[in-house]
Amino acid sequence: MTHTEYELRQKMIRYLDFLMRKDHILCRSTLNKYRVKLDMNDYLTSKEFNQILNFLVRDVKQEKKALKTLFGPIIRSSKPRNKPSPEVTLDAFFD
Repeated sequence: MTHTEYELRQKMIRYLDFLMRKDHILCRSTLNKYRVKLDMNDYLTSKEFNQILNFLVRDVKQEKKALKTLFGPIIRSSKPRNKPSPEVTLDAFFD
């Protein structure tokens, strides 16, 4: 079953709300930042998702690989996409 990005965001937001209601979760403020990002149609970085993934694996009883595949559409690599090549300099613009 495939889900739209909107549906995946809503699932993750509901899950984050669930986690933030738990008193024993110490990173609630961080989870809230992730929730706000998703609510604003932004994407989670791989690092952010991995932090949530530890809770998810415990609560939904699925493997990490399956969860990464499921939520892949709302995860973006934390590496810069358009990294300038090292040989590019500004010298050509100032001749």
